[in-house]
Amino acid sequence: MRALIVWPIPMWRLGVNANLNVSTRIGGAMSECIQNQSWSEELCAGETSGTMRFVKVHRYGVRTNPTGSQRLALEAPGKPTLEIATPPDFEDGIDGVWGPEELLIGSLATSFELTALAIAEQRGVPVRSIQTDATGHVQSKDGRLRVVLFELDVTLETDACCEPRAESLAHLAKDRCVVARALDVPIHLTVAAYAVHGDLALV
Repeated sequence: MRALIVWPIPMWRLGVNANLNVSTRIGGAMSECIQNQSWSEELCAGETSGTMRFVKVHRYGVRTNPTGSQRLALEAPGKPTLEIATPPDFEDGIDGVWGPEELLIGSLATSFELTALAIAEQRGVPVRSIQTDATGHVQSKDGRLRVVLFELDVTLETDACCEPRAESLAHLAKDRCVVARALDVPIHLTVAAYAVHGDLALV
């Protein structure tokens, strides 16, 4: 069954609560829900065959403002402002400042790793350490730049005999990672899992 959700308000809302009026159609049943919302809402769907279904929607917004030549401020409610600039690879690029490409790659890497840790906790897989080295490949063709490949090189430390489970959770995390699922670009994952000894574990 597919839910059709109609959004009547803009995505950006900087720290302001508002009522959200959403119409959701499932199978021919229509219901309207009004929920108090700031950055996430829970939408109730129509009742079909005696079963009430719920669709939870999370909304995230950011705002950018220019702060100088080739520089931007990236803002989100309740978070430190980030300085963003054109990478030094390009004309008039700036060294030592985060670039949009690095933010994209970092978003994938952090979302993947947080997903892996959540799955490990849910399934009881001991993770003593995890490190993700992420690389994005940008290709110039016909005068246009395109991201053509992401690489995730993951190193996991776990308990003895848990290496196969650790590798499995990394692959599952790639499939479930919300950022990875939003990207229409191949993602190549390599996982190295090692057994360590000690008393302290992350999970």
